[in-house]
Amino acid sequence: MGAAVFSPDVIVRANDRPDVRLAVEVTVGQVDLDKAARQLRDYMSAVACPLGLLVTPRKTHVYQETWSDNPDSIRELAVVETPVLIGTRGISENEVELEGAVRRWLETMVRHPGLPRHRVGEMARVEDHLLPAMVDAEVTVTGFR
Repeated sequence: MGAAVFSPDVIVRANDRPDVRLAVEVTVGQVDLDKAARQLRDYMSAVACPLGLLVTPRKTHVYQETWSDNPDSIRELAVVETPVLIGTRGISENEVELEGAVRRWLETMVRHPGLPRHRVGEMARVEDHLLPAMVDAEVTVTGFR
């Protein structure tokens, strides 16, 4: 049996086109983060996705496609605290709960794309990159729950 094909847990795509604007992988527990990041970046490259998030209970890694000629054109833009970024009141070690919190946070940004939640520091910088992807978009959970 062949290896499973990677698919992110949540994607944000344009309402009127199938373009993936943001790919999100949510992971908890003892996971090889380097492997998860590599799979996410490979997916981003394969579908020409400009932004990616690797979300763990404590930290969220933000990736951006730079569209350079370099084979490793996707760079880590930032690493921020997950509970602060998505507005939860603590750390959830339950993957379904964390994925739900991420989905709700993204859906809020889609409904109000011009309304930033963070206006200082690294969080503001992350939102400045994410908010344009939320205009006229839809959030889709890709896994089976």
